[in-house]
Amino acid sequence: MNLHPDDILSVALDQISRWDDTDYDKNTQILLDEQPYLFRFVMNLVEDFQEEDIEFFILTLMSLQLGFKIRGIPLNISSAETIEKKVKSMVTRYDNIEYQEEISIDDIYASAENPKVLQQFFEIYMSDFLREERIGMAEVLNLLLVIEVIIGAVEECTMEPKPTNA
Repeated sequence: MNLHPDDILSVALDQISRWDDTDYDKNTQILLDEQPYLFRFVMNLVEDFQEEDIEFFILTLMSLQLGFKIRGIPLNISSAETIEKKVKSMVTRYDNIEYQEEISIDDIYASAENPKVLQQFFEIYMSDFLREERIGMAEVLNLLLVIEVIIGAVEECTMEPKPTNA
């Protein structure tokens, strides 16, 4: 299967949407085993976000993990240190964005490490998970920050392909 990286995420999300509750629960347990620190990071946000947001963050993590598996890219466990470093980096960048007079979502995408994936996830959030008609920019920034931490932490735990001996 030789899919474009943008298509991988769609394939992963489509595959997840086909799971029944038993498959979803089984794969959530696998995710917990494979990414315990990232899963704990998401679950520690329970007091700061609504239940739908936490479900979305789990879907984000699950679909990224599955997307790398579909591409045949093995992943290490993302360490607590990697996640903490990613959080600090993102908070600093988002603080700098917040000090601008006017912030647009495009400014956030433009400064993102992986803008296409961030945009794709945020569009899914807006269409499938947002239960209100509008949310403020502070909520948007918080959501995007968490999504970027998850994306970045998963990307950083990819195993480097072994060089071939020629």
